[in-house]
Amino acid sequence: MRPVGAGGASPASPAQREILDLHRFQGFDYAEIGQMLGCSEGAARVKAHRALEALRTLYFR
Repeated sequence: MRPVGAGGASPASPAQREILDLHRFQGFDYAEIGQMLGCSEGAARVKAHRALEALRTLYFR
């Protein structure tokens, strides 16, 4: 298993990190995140899901 960030790979884009931070650590719900980012609640959910998938891909490869 390769550590996250090894070889200069970023664990997620800045936008992906922002969504994960807002939801997981700051406690905002997806509707609030959507308002902040100018997208729908559903789009915020999709972006968060894709961010988590990107982290899983990097971490578990």
